[in-house]
Amino acid sequence: MTSMVQSNVNSSEGTTNVNIDDHHYSHLFCQQQKISFGKLEELVTSRNPFCGHKVDLSCFNGLQELTICKYESSMSLFSFTIAQNLVTLRELDIRECDEIIQVIKDEEDKAMSAGERNRLFPNLQRLWLVDLRKFVSFCEWNCDVELPSLRFVNITGCPNIKNFSLAPNLEDFRTNLNNYLEVGVKVPFDSLKQLSIVENENPLYCYKIPVSLFSGLEKLEISWYHGSMSLFSSSVVGNLVNLKQLIIDCCYEMVKVIKDDEEENAVSGDGQSTTLLFPKLQELQLSYLPKLVSFCEWKCDVEFPSLRILRIYECPNMKYFTLGSLTTPNLKTAYINGRYFGAEKDLNVVLQKQYLAREKENQENEKKGSAEDQENKAEIEEEQNS
Repeated sequence: MTSMVQSNVNSSEGTTNVNIDDHHYSHLFCQQQKISFGKLEELVTSRNPFCGHKVDLSCFNGLQELTICKYESSMSLFSFTIAQNLVTLRELDIRECDEIIQVIKDEEDKAMSAGERNRLFPNLQRLWLVDLRKFVSFCEWNCDVELPSLRFVNITGCPNIKNFSLAPNLEDFRTNLNNYLEVGVKVPFDSLKQLSIVENENPLYCYKIPVSLFSGLEKLEISWYHGSMSLFSSSVVGNLVNLKQLIIDCCYEMVKVIKDDEEENAVSGDGQSTTLLFPKLQELQLSYLPKLVSFCEWKCDVEFPSLRILRIYECPNMKYFTLGSLTTPNLKTAYINGRYFGAEKDLNVVLQKQYLAREKENQENEKKGSAEDQENKAEIEEEQNS
């Protein structure tokens, strides 16, 4: 049985997947009899199945996936006792619950050691906290929950979050609030392999994070970020030694990707340009960046020894990649603003020629438009005089 929404159920020992809508919720959970799901593994509901009815908590011992959406009746989701029973839970998805402040509520009458409080959800691997407008913290008490198996976290649309400690083995972190990186949320970048940041209006705080913490990052995706004219400082780039994929998309204020550190000189003492090395980067995409002028703003040699895929499109103001040299020994083809180019092409020259061609076309269009305006004006004056 893959889905159950019937109204009069005393027991469903074979059920593994339950999707409960509002219409059937009262029939199923608000009866006087005890409800038991012997083999329940997945539950999707818009209500809290652990609150206000007689449910045998042991029936949730095998639960692996739990999704709760648009639940607005409480400030918390679980008591500590219920959380202790969810030992097999692997995926927890909470979204659009406007009143939720914390996931786990403390129980004042229950004596708990610090170790008990910290060791919850031992098998939780994936966590979504999405559009929780009042959400503040994962648990009510002031201590960190270890979540030792957690690999993936998506926290978006939670503007009031204050305290949340992510797991030590986290590999993929997705967020649209970059102040998580400064306050409240502790991100273990040393184990993090994928980082996605979307829909930011405030400056990215990469400059204030110890740059060594980026050393394990393999994929970085930045989209709809409008908080700054640049993304990285040059000191951060030096620590992206394992980065394999970099995607920058729809960042309308970005002028350059890399900004030189203010305390560093763009040119070394002997007059030679500095070098930026991305040793493992295989894929680079720059898309829908209307103000982007260059990848880096100063005379700098950029080396991509492993780069195989380069995509640049809808970057109409990009004049050059770097003022220094660009090295891409393993690049087969590059897609730049609607055209493919072979590895033998100098990409700096390609970008410069495309930019000059666009400028010439724009000037011709302006002249043509001005001439048409003059003709229209003359026709109007002639009609008025006739």
